[in-house]
Amino acid sequence: MYEKSIGIFLSKQEWKRLLQKQTDNGNDVTFYQYAKRGEELAIEVLFFNSEHLMLPELKGNAFVIKGTTLIEKGYISIPSIVYNTTKYNSRKIIRNIAELGQNPSIHIINERNSVKKKHLFDLIETQKELKQYMKKEEQQIESALIFQVLGQKGIRQKWKIPILYAKDSENKIYSFEEAYTLKFNNHLKMDELKGEIYKVSQKIFKILHYYYPGVFEIGLQFILDNEEIQLQSTCSIFTIAQDLQNWNDKLYKKIVNWPIDLANSIRLITTQKEEYTLRNSQKEYEEKRKSWDETLYSELIEESSSEKFNFWVKFKAFQDNQMTIKVPDRVANQLQKSPTSIKLGVKEEPCQCIIYKDAVPLKNNSYHYPIEILISQTLVDKMHLPLDLIYQIQFSNKKVLIGPTIGFLLGEKNQLYDLTYMEKYNDRFGEYETFGGLIIAFSPVQ
Repeated sequence: MYEKSIGIFLSKQEWKRLLQKQTDNGNDVTFYQYAKRGEELAIEVLFFNSEHLMLPELKGNAFVIKGTTLIEKGYISIPSIVYNTTKYNSRKIIRNIAELGQNPSIHIINERNSVKKKHLFDLIETQKELKQYMKKEEQQIESALIFQVLGQKGIRQKWKIPILYAKDSENKIYSFEEAYTLKFNNHLKMDELKGEIYKVSQKIFKILHYYYPGVFEIGLQFILDNEEIQLQSTCSIFTIAQDLQNWNDKLYKKIVNWPIDLANSIRLITTQKEEYTLRNSQKEYEEKRKSWDETLYSELIEESSSEKFNFWVKFKAFQDNQMTIKVPDRVANQLQKSPTSIKLGVKEEPCQCIIYKDAVPLKNNSYHYPIEILISQTLVDKMHLPLDLIYQIQFSNKKVLIGPTIGFLLGEKNQLYDLTYMEKYNDRFGEYETFGGLIIAFSPVQ
């Protein structure tokens, strides 16, 4: 059962500032709001120095905030739910947080909370429907207004956009409607443009979830070229919180309360599950869960019927003459329709999907904790599926989509492409654990 506490990881600088009671920047004030929201929900909010984590003991140096008083707790156990607020440059801290994220007893909100602009633009460059919204470096766009969108992810990995606003070069904040009228002096296409920003933002957030599943909240910055939106960059939650703090207190509190509310929902759902399954079967729990979701946490974990779920998986072959794939029941619970075909790259084959019972933990599903999927050797041979890799799969329109599949198109000098020559491509795989899948190199010449 999850304890009634949440850990907040701070950088060395943030830790030092709070202990010295220096609260002249937005981050510090927001940390006090976390503590206040914790008191309202009867959750103890523990602030940990990210440089003083003790692994594998799962302990860290912490303090709590009571009103305006800071109380040091010393080295204590890290709670089951942790919220990471900071972008770190220290490799040791990054490794420690990644290691915690792989621990099945720890749930991390924001294992990472930033994405480099270059990496985001590289991803968008691969999306035909989004390329038009990407600001090219050489473009000089005159714009006194920056439009900011915040995305925050709920329990079911669905992104919500709680705020869209604008600010000028003097950091004055405007609602979208005020900013649009100020810039264009009319309302003719205001609703259309607002809807387009939301639509584009949701597509970008889904791409981020696919390649950076550890990101739970992030801001996007857009500028307007005439009446066409162009993505300029990303921004942190603290940038947005600081903007809203003196502009709209209600929105500010809603946004900064989010990690505490999310942690409370995770704790309550997990506690209810454990209590219920002690008295009832797993099947009865799954049937009951829907009503809990709808009544207690509908705002946080509302699920769209069109939502697609990605899972990290590894495949294990079994002997069967049929084209068969076996899927654990907890994964199958996310499916709208039973799959009838399987697709890897451009290759697609019909298959039979069999659901089997297995206590598969989905909470920490990641590259390092993949779900095992059973697949017949016949289907493996037909799909030419390498079994020694970690993949992501998605269930969509009665298909099992395996991926990603990435190809390097080489030149025509096949005689050069031996193992020694291909070593130079190793630097392309520094981020492999963020996407997994099958990567091949090929030549247009046979």
